[in-house]
Amino acid sequence: MHQGTSGVRRGTYRTGLDNPVFDKNGRSVLSVEDLALAIVDEIENPQFIQKRFTAAY
Repeated sequence: MHQGTSGVRRGTYRTGLDNPVFDKNGRSVLSVEDLALAIVDEIENPQFIQKRFTAAY
């Protein structure tokens, strides 16, 4: 399940398609601030046209 953290903006993230992106500890985490960044980045520079995508650290 997705766990979000608020207030911590790293400014970087990794993306994937239908499957969640996990870190080396098996967690799929992304702050609300970096989620917003991922969405804006996709709007400004579309990489996943008519596709679902996931994002995490």
